[in-house]
Amino acid sequence: MLVKKNQIINIILLLLFKAFLEVLYVKFVYEFFSYAGYGLNINITKLFESYFLIILLYLMLPEDDDVPSKIVLKLLFLFMVVPFCSFYALTDKERSYFYFFVISFVLTMVVRTIIPAARIKKLQYGSIAMYAFVTFVSLIVLSVLIKENGLPTFKAFNLAAVYEVRGEAERGSQLINYMIGWLACAINTFLIGLACYQKRYFRLLIPLGVQLILYAYLAQKSFLFTPLAIVCLFIAVRSKNLSRSILIVLVLSLSILYAFRGEDIVKFPASLLVRRVFFVPANVTYNYYDYFSKNEFVYMSNSRITLGLIDTPYKESGVAIANLMGLTYAENINTYMNTGYLGNAYMQFGFAGMLSFSFILGLVLVFVDSCAKNIDVGLALSAVIIPLQKLSNTALFSSFLSNGLLIGMMMLWLYEERSSILAFKYWLSRHILYNPHPEKSDTYSEQAHRFSGIA
Repeated sequence: MLVKKNQIINIILLLLFKAFLEVLYVKFVYEFFSYAGYGLNINITKLFESYFLIILLYLMLPEDDDVPSKIVLKLLFLFMVVPFCSFYALTDKERSYFYFFVISFVLTMVVRTIIPAARIKKLQYGSIAMYAFVTFVSLIVLSVLIKENGLPTFKAFNLAAVYEVRGEAERGSQLINYMIGWLACAINTFLIGLACYQKRYFRLLIPLGVQLILYAYLAQKSFLFTPLAIVCLFIAVRSKNLSRSILIVLVLSLSILYAFRGEDIVKFPASLLVRRVFFVPANVTYNYYDYFSKNEFVYMSNSRITLGLIDTPYKESGVAIANLMGLTYAENINTYMNTGYLGNAYMQFGFAGMLSFSFILGLVLVFVDSCAKNIDVGLALSAVIIPLQKLSNTALFSSFLSNGLLIGMMMLWLYEERSSILAFKYWLSRHILYNPHPEKSDTYSEQAHRFSGIA
């Protein structure tokens, strides 16, 4: 495999990123959070092994950024695979699980590469249906939150009170809980991307306002940072080299955190970025492997897919599996220790589950590309990137409903490049105002020309 000249700089940045991660793990995560199960047992052989593998994996990644799936794979590689490789070497973890983790990621890349995206027929006047759906979900969610909790306050913006607000928040029914995820992780993010794409920045006020209201009620920090992430990603997609842009930001961020690691002012951002974003998923994934390599697999019994027809082997514990893991590895049954899609796949079916779920994820990425045909890649990403990026902390099938992946793909399917106002006027002119006889109706392009002056 030949290394192109323009990849050399990216590889150097990638190595710096991994090195800073490892130094900050030793000097910050292990030093301050060893009580939470973050050990240190550096294996030099595995360390060199991990560096070799991330270079190899990087060279296997697609070079261009013309479809959403390619960018998703690059982000999963940087935010999930690289920290996992570092954690494997720094804590001397099991080699067999590590290699199945890497092979599973490669399998997803292969499936996405060999299966072409299809052209899915768009729904006529899809944008009208899309905006109607967005309005319906937004009104229902906000109405229920106001009914259950009263008017929003600023209490959640006091970071010391975040967990108190989160514990007191009433979300309503399970359906409303799903709708909250759809609104925060797919609908608002798509509207933010659409405003950036159309350069109508005043339209950012509505999704940003709704996102802040959701945070005020629920105190989910991800809701607060999601809009910034979408805007930054939208800008990065328009750069000539997405991977380089993201790596430069990561290396600079980690180098600043390292330089000021002893200062109180950086402890919160360091904990949030280095520990929570990068190493919590790696640690929890290995905890799931450790537990279910010694105990019975779940076989999807904890999923709604099986319709409750399969009893979970852990029914007698009386708690969710994530709480059982919290009790086992954090000694606190109230700790909800959720894992990513590969840790969850191992919990379900072992190594066979990791390969099967990775194959399914490859198909999902192909379907995302199919829904995003002829849509700007930055705009398409804004609808699906949060649910897909959450796969490092969430089960694959949970992302479909809980995190809004299905809703994001539906938004892409419904979205039309042409003006939705113009499309609605065309519908009125064809069916109501101008021509009651559809068989004699002129074409959309003719109607569009007629109304172009007032659209």
